[in-house]
Amino acid sequence: IIPVNIKGQTLWAYLDTGSSRNFISREAVKKLDLNPTHHESREIVTVNGTSTQSIPIFQTTITSLDGKVQEEIELTGSRLQDFTTVKRPDMNELKMKYTHTQDKRFYMTAKGEHPIHLILGDGTYSRIRTEKVYKGNPGDPLVEETTFGWVIHGGEDYSSDACMFTREVYDYEQLYSLDVLGVEDRGENDQMQVLAEFRENITRQEDGRYQVSIPWIPGSKLTTTNEQPSRRRLFNVSKKLAKDENLKQEYEKIIDDQLASGVIEKAPDEPSGERVYYMPHKPVVRQDAATTKHPVLTIVCLLSLPSNHIQKAFLQIAIKEEDRDAFRFLFERDEKEEHFRFARVPFGVEASPFLLGTTLEYHYDQQSPELEETVTALRENTYVDNIMQTGNNIDKLEKFKNESEVILESAKLPIHKWESNIATLEDENMSNPSKILGHVWDKREDTLEIQVPAVRETEPVTKRSILSQLGKVYDPLGIISPTMAEGKHIYREACEEKKGWNAEVSPELKKQWHKWNKQLKNVKVPRSLAGNSKETKAIELHVFADASNLACSAVTIALVEHSSGTIKGLLTSKSRISKRNTSIPRLELVAHMAANMAKNLRNALHRHPIKTIVICESGEEEVLTLNVLIRGRNTYLLDDIENDVDELTKMLKRIAKAKNNAWKRWQREYVHSLMESQRVNGKPVNTPEVGEVVLVVGEEKNRSEWKKGKVVRQVKGKDGVVRGVVLLHKGHTIERPLQLVCPLEIRCTTQIEQRNNEEKQTGENERKKRGAAIEASKKIRELAENEDAD
Repeated sequence: IIPVNIKGQTLWAYLDTGSSRNFISREAVKKLDLNPTHHESREIVTVNGTSTQSIPIFQTTITSLDGKVQEEIELTGSRLQDFTTVKRPDMNELKMKYTHTQDKRFYMTAKGEHPIHLILGDGTYSRIRTEKVYKGNPGDPLVEETTFGWVIHGGEDYSSDACMFTREVYDYEQLYSLDVLGVEDRGENDQMQVLAEFRENITRQEDGRYQVSIPWIPGSKLTTTNEQPSRRRLFNVSKKLAKDENLKQEYEKIIDDQLASGVIEKAPDEPSGERVYYMPHKPVVRQDAATTKHPVLTIVCLLSLPSNHIQKAFLQIAIKEEDRDAFRFLFERDEKEEHFRFARVPFGVEASPFLLGTTLEYHYDQQSPELEETVTALRENTYVDNIMQTGNNIDKLEKFKNESEVILESAKLPIHKWESNIATLEDENMSNPSKILGHVWDKREDTLEIQVPAVRETEPVTKRSILSQLGKVYDPLGIISPTMAEGKHIYREACEEKKGWNAEVSPELKKQWHKWNKQLKNVKVPRSLAGNSKETKAIELHVFADASNLACSAVTIALVEHSSGTIKGLLTSKSRISKRNTSIPRLELVAHMAANMAKNLRNALHRHPIKTIVICESGEEEVLTLNVLIRGRNTYLLDDIENDVDELTKMLKRIAKAKNNAWKRWQREYVHSLMESQRVNGKPVNTPEVGEVVLVVGEEKNRSEWKKGKVVRQVKGKDGVVRGVVLLHKGHTIERPLQLVCPLEIRCTTQIEQRNNEEKQTGENERKKRGAAIEASKKIRELAENEDAD
């Protein structure tokens, strides 16, 4: 921040290189008594929609405090009283700490809070900056000279930013990828090199446990440790544990158990690797989980890799010695600080799913051919911490149970419990119902239940409570997804009220929220559509996709043909609320969501003969109007397609490209040719007739943005010659002289208008006397108006 002088008043300005404009707060405008030179119309785009506002623009001069430097700048007005408040540090203390700042002169060296009323963008910053930049040690703040004085900011580690830039570009490409719109093939990242390096570095300990290296981003380094910030976080965790003695004892017990089992170890004084990082941790309490209290840890700076469907066994894979210091954490016991580090892969690390999944794949590859059937089943049916295997032959299921235990236990990945809808295959004392992949599984009825927590009407209805309630419904299959779309729509309306997170919503929305919650009930669905059938002959997947102004949805209905007949039922669905001000044809791109859904289902059911039918419908077909002919369509309608999913995706792209290019050519080439009407001396050769479509000349350089209207009346001068026309534009009439209209090659006279004109002409012939009186009155009024104008 720098101080500037405007009209004798000193204001603090924030240098923002990410802004292309300069801004001034409403309070500063009032204090300086500035008058805008003009106003600009701006579209303000937010998540809740787009609004147009008139923004004042000011011209003023900023002067340095010594009066030696002046800059003429343009300021954009803001509705904010001030932009923020900055706590300026004591510059005298900074000078004592950093030697490269000692001979620099800073304004107002005393620490204090300064409100920011000006934001100077990149254009102004580039004019006032100089080439004098002083750097201290890595991580020290920079000192830079401007024509308005010295500024101190940020800090650098002097490392190369090439990797950071590459990752940033990649993230933007991913964010703005056409896959968001559903017109791009699903891409899979090429990780063959990473997998090859992983297989070269993986080793096995004497007891059979696998030991792996961490896949760091190439070229990334941790030049400093975060030990001090981690110590502050530990203080907050210790303060929380001190309030709950039971939680504290459970926390310490987990640390002791993991230390005894070799999951963690005491960290040495001297690090054994290049990277040292202290992981944050906190207690998480889950009353419905088998382990109700456990610490959660997170870490960043790892290579982003595809996630595998794996068993929960992270803590059974060892980390190599040189990588363990990157997984340190602090813990306090008896008011004494202790340093630990993980010797096994912790849960929460970005690469943890990759490490476990790839280790399992590597382990499966080492098995003998005699176990191929069981290994294949393990590859295909392992989901996070559950192995789900289905079948109709009890002997085969018993064989799978025994062989899978041998395979996994040889890698120190034991299976701790077995549950089944057949009592003989279960472990003893297993409860019913139980949890499976987040669903309540009634093993005796063989059903899955989607539970909807009840909402008490006495609780206040706020944005926070609505979002919390929606988040409690776990429905990955989308069984009640269409119903949840209405709840999401209510949440969006609550956001549009622009109230605080804890402020109650309007009475109307509160009533709507409670009415919707009363309709929700727990839903039970059969775990298997085929039931106890021993043979599935064929499966047909009927995928339907549709869109409306409320939501876009896709649903899959399965028809299962087996020996005793055909069964049909809902398999899965997805729904999303529609974005505001989005056309129905654009929302029809939900077809790609249906294609992805069908592709995933085919992969999951690859062992069965499957036929896929994808149907995309629109309840609101776009009407072909004159405006569509002139301006073109923004997107396209998707035709009904019955084909293979991959072919559907390719065809979708071809249709998108062809139709969009056609409409662009229509608007950019043909419509522009309509504008090229022959003119003599700046006037059109032919006078526009009633019913013709004309282009209204505007200030925009792009003539396709000029207004278009239909001529409803001609305006004649005193000499009886047509001098102007009255146009119908968006339901309103506007009057323009002939010099500001361009006739197009389009007429908009319908049969009804022709009949009305004929009836009007007939009526005028029958009442010539009255028509003459009306015409005389018009001429008298025009004559009086012309005399007044003179």
